[in-house]
Amino acid sequence: MPAYEKLIGASLGPGDPELINRRSWAVLQSDARWLYPVKKAQESSYALSIVERGGLDIPADAEELVFPMTRDTGILLKVKPLIDEIIELLAGRDLLASSCFIDKVGSPNERIVRDVASLKGEKVNYLSLLLVQNPKRERGQLRRGCRQRQEAGDAA
Repeated sequence: MPAYEKLIGASLGPGDPELINRRSWAVLQSDARWLYPVKKAQESSYALSIVERGGLDIPADAEELVFPMTRDTGILLKVKPLIDEIIELLAGRDLLASSCFIDKVGSPNERIVRDVASLKGEKVNYLSLLLVQNPKRERGQLRRGCRQRQEAGDAA
């Protein structure tokens, strides 16, 4: 098996294969080894379906990576205009310690800040995101699908 030296995240856009960015398209057509996310082992992958609909052949050595989809982590994108208000909200909910700010994601100037409170008053980049994990979240029954949620809401 060849040794691979780096991991490249390929952005597949919002789901339309025509919106896969140029760099990702080039990587997908290279000899790079593919690893793709699935919710459960041996289930279909939404990400892989986007690539297939784009007409690319899936390499024989492509391998699934299981990422259980939970609702414990939130991702806030393009937080620049509201960073101070978000920090206050996270502090009020005791979530600062379990949050992480990433600026200029994927660029050579990428910056990761684990002390999110230190960003208060700072001008942050437009292309930034904030990961917020809620370790104290109580797990309720997971309901899948809009119809089930609507039925549950009607019953209440």
